[in-house]
Amino acid sequence: VVVNALPNIQLNAPADLCYGYELQVEASGAASYAWFVNGVENASTNASLSMQINEDVELSVVGTNQFGCETTETVNVGVLIAPESMFDIPAVAGCSPVSFNLYHDNGSDAEYTWLINDVPYFGTSVTLNESGLFDVTLLAVGDNGCVSSFTLDGIAEVYPLPTAAFTTVNSEVNILNPIVRFVNQSQGAVDYFWQFAGEGVSTEESPDYEFPAIAETGYEICLEAVNQFGCSDETC
Repeated sequence: VVVNALPNIQLNAPADLCYGYELQVEASGAASYAWFVNGVENASTNASLSMQINEDVELSVVGTNQFGCETTETVNVGVLIAPESMFDIPAVAGCSPVSFNLYHDNGSDAEYTWLINDVPYFGTSVTLNESGLFDVTLLAVGDNGCVSSFTLDGIAEVYPLPTAAFTTVNSEVNILNPIVRFVNQSQGAVDYFWQFAGEGVSTEESPDYEFPAIAETGYEICLEAVNQFGCSDETC
């Protein structure tokens, strides 16, 4: 009489797993395997099983060796709940800089981290100077190690500022030559507002302006450049 040994099944599985995570279990010690999840047979016949779980499960594997002998091993895997990470802040948009506050009401049973465009931000008062769209994320890590996150995409938009600049072809006026030609060197603007020392105004891009020829009198010239977002810059 030949008595064949039973397979010595080793089952490698975590005792618990965070909600929504993928469970990976490996078995060894047999030639073939049959898996059961809460008593229902799984289609996998491999030595490993991968599945997403959202509730506590009982996993069993029946291992068969080359002699047809079987052994069953069972393990229970519990599901851990991640902390809440929801928040709601109003969308903001405007010319640089744009400021807003970060807040949530998820309690204090987790470690919370804010991220702006995936970069950690430490603090609750935000001022954005760089132009562009910004996503805000709240990352929550519970005492059990489970992580959750929530993102508001494009919640903040910062419009760029134009740069006002100009020069002149001639900067001195007299009775014979009372006209100064201004050359607009502004960047990123679509509208222009010139002020000629209280003597007059212009909305031309590069105006010529005739000054009264008064001896030893200087004029302060100011240019305001405005872009398509209504953002402005001024130089004098």
